[in-house]
Amino acid sequence: LQSGVSTGNGNFSSQSFADSLPLKGPAFHAGVFAKRKLGKKTAFSAGLNVAFYSGKQRVGVFVDSVRQLTTFFNTRTAGGFYRSGSSNWFTNRYYYLQLPLLLHWQLNKGNKLPPLEWENGLVPSWLSGSRALVYDPASAIFFRDKTVYNRFSLVYQTGLTATVARRSRHPLTAGLYYNYHFSKLQGINPPDFNHQSSYGIQFRWLLNK
Repeated sequence: LQSGVSTGNGNFSSQSFADSLPLKGPAFHAGVFAKRKLGKKTAFSAGLNVAFYSGKQRVGVFVDSVRQLTTFFNTRTAGGFYRSGSSNWFTNRYYYLQLPLLLHWQLNKGNKLPPLEWENGLVPSWLSGSRALVYDPASAIFFRDKTVYNRFSLVYQTGLTATVARRSRHPLTAGLYYNYHFSKLQGINPPDFNHQSSYGIQFRWLLNK
């Protein structure tokens, strides 16, 4: 049985809104996990992560007033809204709690070269918070409304890692990862290309037992 700490810093996360243009920004996840061998070259891990996604969006001028929308969202923009345009930038932020469930396959013998592992699995994710804009095409405005987002998302994750200093008491693994949310970010009137995804570099420290 192994346990450890997992962190990932993906420089690119993406999602999009009513304009159907993919948005990009920093992404990050960190957590703890436990890993158990299943066979000579296979293992299974389960963990708990906190994750952050962001996407930078072009918007127009901010209007500090209340406005009632009677379209898909049926909401009131009590905190003000942005008009459609390109005079300002707004960074959308999303925070998740995740339970990564991953299978690991060792691809080489790991005698002369560092052991290489290919991992695949599913990551149940819960949206714990957000600070983001949605778009109303009828009014051509951007506004905040947390009720339009899917609270749960199932994520596919894959990655390739190498173990360095494997004879150390606390081996370090480093590699690349990619994940993709099957569910659309926006549950009410979702625009095209509304699936979040991220990729980047990940590090794990193992505490052998």
